Amino acid sequence: MNIKLFNRFLNEELPADGPEAGLTTAPPVEAAPVDTPPTEFAGPEWMKGISQDLMEDKSLQNFKDVNDLAKSYIHSRKQIGKNKISLPDEHGTDEDWKEVYKQLGLPERDKYSVKFGEANYSEDFKKGFIDQAHNAGILPQQAEKVFEFFNSQVTIASQEAGEANELEQQEAFEGLKKEWGSGYDKKLKTAQVAFSTFADEDLTAYLNDTGLAQDTNLIKLFSKIGEKLNEDTFDTNTVKHLGLTKEDAEEKKATMMGDSNHPYWKDEHPNHNKAVEDMLKYNKIIES
Repeated sequence: MNIKLFNRFLNEELPADGPEAGLTTAPPVEAAPVDTPPTEFAGPEWMKGISQDLMEDKSLQNFKDVNDLAKSYIHSRKQIGKNKISLPDEHGTDEDWKEVYKQLGLPERDKYSVKFGEANYSEDFKKGFIDQAHNAGILPQQAEKVFEFFNSQVTIASQEAGEANELEQQEAFEGLKKEWGSGYDKKLKTAQVAFSTFADEDLTAYLNDTGLAQDTNLIKLFSKIGEKLNEDTFDTNTVKHLGLTKEDAEEKKATMMGDSNHPYWKDEHPNHNKAVEDMLKYNKIIES
């Protein structure tokens, strides 16, 4: 062996991260690529000719062949624009919108009808409602839904108003009882008699229809009228009648009928007409 070469070999520095001095590293051997078998296509046979991304669209697998796909495409093209309605922009007129409503199914006015059910409204109201609904372009079935809501709200409001009015009347009568105290029954009877004496049928119907017959202020007024008439000074032979019960009226009538000297029996007496008038009022009280 050559001594000089051997010494040189021993004195050479080794690389910091390499193999021992004098040795060489063989380059890495790349692994041979492994062939991956292609995935078997599970879709229809006709799709093998299209791109991979289209193959993955499951909707295409619903077509059995290319002809089926073509028919679907043609049908879709024909549907484009069919039954399409153009809406007017901000410059559209009422007539433009009427045409839209017509296309949506709004019938002509003479064929436009709304079912009101059992709701109790006047014919004028019904006609007005239908006119407004038609002018607004509301379809009949939509108008009926609007009316159902309106009618339900009116019913609820009417019930609430009735309950509130009844409660108000109860409170008013309770206040009247406190105000009149033990004289409540007598004063109320006086008011009833005064009312029946002066009120005719038309006034009675009006007060009942409007609810004023239950107005405590009106009752107090008639009570005062009756009390005032009972306080008036009449001829001693003139009998007072207001504020009487049926029993009182019967007693007064019996007294007049049983007294042959009473003005009621004497036509020439100056108070005869008044006595006859009182007798009529007694009879009215008795018959009430």
